[in-house]
Amino acid sequence: MMMRMLVGVTNRHISNNMRRVGLRKEGEDWIVEVILEKDDPEDREEAEEFASELWILSEDNAEGAVRSRVIVDDGPPENFPKFEKFAGSVYWRKED
Repeated sequence: MMMRMLVGVTNRHISNNMRRVGLRKEGEDWIVEVILEKDDPEDREEAEEFASELWILSEDNAEGAVRSRVIVDDGPPENFPKFEKFAGSVYWRKED
């Protein structure tokens, strides 16, 4: 469902600037975590819209809120924040 939200349902493309999109649970809240290679206002807006759409689709079942968190990191992917329990990657850009 989340990949369809990212690419198909809203007819948007995934920006080449997005390196990873993930979902993590923090307390009662779900966090849509987006890692960008460089800071870009449009990509930040996409992250907010994605979190809003996820909240709308899960509103009946979700406790807490759905928020977005944008991290700008142009370093190697092995330095990205690790996912813990109840979390995982939704999209991971292929990198050389």
